[in-house]
Amino acid sequence: MVARDEHLNVGTERRESGHVRLRKHTYADTETVEVPVSREEVVVEREPVDPSSPEALRDNGDEDVVVTTHEQVPVVDKTATAEKVTVDKNTVRDTERVSGTVQREGVEVDGDDTTAGRDGRRG
Repeated sequence: MVARDEHLNVGTERRESGHVRLRKHTYADTETVEVPVSREEVVVEREPVDPSSPEALRDNGDEDVVVTTHEQVPVVDKTATAEKVTVDKNTVRDTERVSGTVQREGVEVDGDDTTAGRDGRRG
């Protein structure tokens, strides 16, 4: 007679569980910065001169005076910074409980031998 017992054979298999995609896109954004600037303005001043002073007695004829003014204007320059983006995978280990139904075959022994147990094993 052959008595059979079933056992669970539990292992693992590898399968896809999802996807991750990196997608780069470019967009424009407006950045506003306050820049302090300065400029020179011409101020014409008039003051009386003594008619007997050397300046008043000098006759130079027509005369031109040129005054150069300056101003600061904002200057914009752009610099690009780069950043490397990578995707990596980590393996997370865990334990899952698995249950299954197994069948067992028992054997009853009838007879005069009292050392045999109900399942046929001596004990």
